[in-house]
Amino acid sequence: MTIMHKKQMIQDFVCSQVVSWDSSNSIDLYLTCGYGPALLWKCHEFRPRGTELLWQLQYLQNPETGVESCHKKYSPPFALMKFEDSDEGRFDAYLDSLMQPKYLLDLGSTFFEEESQVDEDEFQSKVLNLMCRLYLDVEEGDLKDILNDVLRMLIITYIMGHTLTILEDTLYNVLDRVKMTAPGEAAEHTSPRLANRQLKFFFSEMRDKIYFKVLNQQQQTFHASRPKEATWLVSFCAMLGFAMVLEEVQRTVQIQADAKEVKGEMDRYDANLEAHRANERIDEKFDFLSAIFKQKYRDKKWREGGSFGPGTPTYSELPGKRFLGTLHDLVVAREDHLQNRRAVRLGPENQCQYTTRLVAKFLLPFFGQPQI
Repeated sequence: MTIMHKKQMIQDFVCSQVVSWDSSNSIDLYLTCGYGPALLWKCHEFRPRGTELLWQLQYLQNPETGVESCHKKYSPPFALMKFEDSDEGRFDAYLDSLMQPKYLLDLGSTFFEEESQVDEDEFQSKVLNLMCRLYLDVEEGDLKDILNDVLRMLIITYIMGHTLTILEDTLYNVLDRVKMTAPGEAAEHTSPRLANRQLKFFFSEMRDKIYFKVLNQQQQTFHASRPKEATWLVSFCAMLGFAMVLEEVQRTVQIQADAKEVKGEMDRYDANLEAHRANERIDEKFDFLSAIFKQKYRDKKWREGGSFGPGTPTYSELPGKRFLGTLHDLVVAREDHLQNRRAVRLGPENQCQYTTRLVAKFLLPFFGQPQI
């Protein structure tokens, strides 16, 4: 899933697909993933060797069939002439801007926009909004730090799973600047395919770092000898973040399988089998993490129940207490929904129901529902 975003792979792809560059025809592209401010980047026009870089596949959820439908769209030939080491700092600053409160308060509805088409009550969106509110309300400390990293992890996962598209009010200007090939028709969510892939390299590098950081923090928490009450909520929030991230990754794996078949890289059976095996491994690793969490936080004195019910500690600080109480009530109210999502089987026909599947696996055992 990640090899296509490695620098050498991208450079080799550019060498094989780009005939020449027009260094005099540069343009500032305003690119958006649908969340937060647009990313501004100077790109140059290129002449492609064939037509591959002049189109792009984009996937949209069909709420009636529960399957992502494929759409082929024109892609204007603008991209980065070269990578600069100094560009990494620009991406760090961009991620900082996406963590501003005015954007975080919309993260849940943005991240799970497609989910709202099949779940009008928007369970998962509400859970993520609760985590964002907890991050904004909690004082500095371990919980603030882990939430900061978990939300960054989720934002980068969202970006990597979505196409960077040209802001609609700048699109016609971009199309007018195409000189070396015949310009295509304007369409909603038009994206410069090569620039999108190049910029994803930097996000991919950030993703690797943040994934490793959060996993390392969770390992340290599991090994910590501090009182369990001091680390339970920190570890709990990390597990929720992992579940949401891995659900999104599993959907992306399924989409990539379809794209391989559409492009003729693999037949449908082999592509789906590859995706199924990858997603099974993700299930196994998440189940492994969940088992460690349960083993770590078994405590007889919590049997009577705490802020999130039986088997959990009690928190007196208002932000944590409010977060866990609201989440508890939300799970109780939507238990049937979580039961249904937990039972969803892996497969292309169910990919639009992956959301909440791992979250349900993690949360339902707190309410006496056995792991399946």
